[in-house]
Amino acid sequence: ASHEPRLSYKLDWKDKGLVCEFNREFSNENLLESNAEIINDPRLLSLEYAIYDFSDVKEYPVETSIFQQIGQAAAESYKQNSIIKLAIVSNTTVMKGIMNVYKTYFQLANNNETWEMKMFRTRKEAEKWVLNSQLK
Repeated sequence: ASHEPRLSYKLDWKDKGLVCEFNREFSNENLLESNAEIINDPRLLSLEYAIYDFSDVKEYPVETSIFQQIGQAAAESYKQNSIIKLAIVSNTTVMKGIMNVYKTYFQLANNNETWEMKMFRTRKEAEKWVLNSQLK
């Protein structure tokens, strides 16, 4: 029984980027797990963009304390790599609020600075935005 049938998130490391996809089993634990996995990966240092895709997520059982933890972790990662562009894919209004909470904790822990963040309704738009900036 130790073998989970399916993780509720999937990390796909690209050349200079990362796509993290959450499915409808989304929970606070997954958010913390995926976050820990990402920030402990050496590839984070050369990351230029990350796309968090919440398209399949219908419910967000989110606790503020989780975002406090994630915001503080992001501030630590920011010290190592400040150029990451973070695209969030979701078509729910609640995600907008969640993103603002995350951003606020991130700023509090990081002298008001955060990665560049934007929310998109589709993965295509998000990819366009992050890849566009890569073609400097």
